[in-house]
Amino acid sequence: MATPPTTAIDAPLQSLATGAAHDLRNVLFVIRAHCERLIDAIGPDDPRREDLDAIKDAVDRGASLASELVQAGRGSGRTRLLDVNSTIRGIEPLIKRLVGDRVAVSLRLSTTSWPVTANGVQLEQVVMNLAVNGRDAMPDGGTLTIATENRTLTGAGVGQPSQFVVLSVADTGLGVDPAVEDRIFEPYFTTKGSRGTGVGLATVRAIAMLNGGHVEMSTVCGEGTTMRVVLPRAHVVAPQLGGAEPPAAVRAGAQKRILLVENERAIREYLQRCLMAEGYEVQAAASGAEALNLCEPPLPSVDLVVADVHLPDIGGPAVASRLRAVWPHVGLVFISGDGEGLGDLAEEGRVPVLAKPFTTAELVTAVRSALAAGHAA
Repeated sequence: MATPPTTAIDAPLQSLATGAAHDLRNVLFVIRAHCERLIDAIGPDDPRREDLDAIKDAVDRGASLASELVQAGRGSGRTRLLDVNSTIRGIEPLIKRLVGDRVAVSLRLSTTSWPVTANGVQLEQVVMNLAVNGRDAMPDGGTLTIATENRTLTGAGVGQPSQFVVLSVADTGLGVDPAVEDRIFEPYFTTKGSRGTGVGLATVRAIAMLNGGHVEMSTVCGEGTTMRVVLPRAHVVAPQLGGAEPPAAVRAGAQKRILLVENERAIREYLQRCLMAEGYEVQAAASGAEALNLCEPPLPSVDLVVADVHLPDIGGPAVASRLRAVWPHVGLVFISGDGEGLGDLAEEGRVPVLAKPFTTAELVTAVRSALAAGHAA
């Protein structure tokens, strides 16, 4: 009997996943925002800087996982063109903290790595799982080597890929017992006893297969093991040279009034401080209804609305629509905690959309861009 196609999970679970991702992104936003303020307040040589950078890295990782939670709720994963070398460099600090001081991490990345089509978070998960596996194989310490290379195979059949990117993770540990070599990729099979779950290598293999690749292993007892994840090269039809230059920024705070609509108090207060520090006059509202009430006469018109997409009463897009009926040229910036419907809200790129947790710099850039677009209109 054929295996039924994978479909999205039931609507209640999808709603739960989306809601959980939204709440998680709000929490991560507050952590990242205050982390940024602390980083700005201390000097570059302050010993606490490393800890704050670690917190920020963890927040960014959590945001990626929140995105994956939403994608899981839809029954799909987002794939895109990836540079494997850049992915590895991006999580190198996390890998080093994960394996500990007794394991040296060495990167041997190819000068240029062909692009692959894959899910970025899944690819990071592959590297992290293999790093953990290598660490556990070296209880007395050792060296973990992460390498990439481009591989071309001859004799590939018509329609079969012939060029691959090989990601390898090698340890100098115990090696794999020949008696269990054939079972190491089985789900829930582990040689670590109660310390292992048996899902790490099974997950690596599943992700590789999902992206059209496979996993190879070479091992010598007492000398170490090398795991190679082989992924097909993605062929780009035409290079993406980028779009038009962004509109010139309007001078910060040049007598501009902003209406900020965000129901999370900590986020609302932080954003208000950031915008006021740039010289803007900011009216803050905790709900759509409060925002509309604030805009009743005699309040002068606002130049820009910064609104969360999901509010407890009237959503950000609906608030913006009502305000534009009164002030047709008011600028818009949307913010979202779950990433739902961002493509539609962006109106083909004319409205900046920020996914939480975003940086202060990203907020300021989006605000200036939206004000400049409105000024040009």
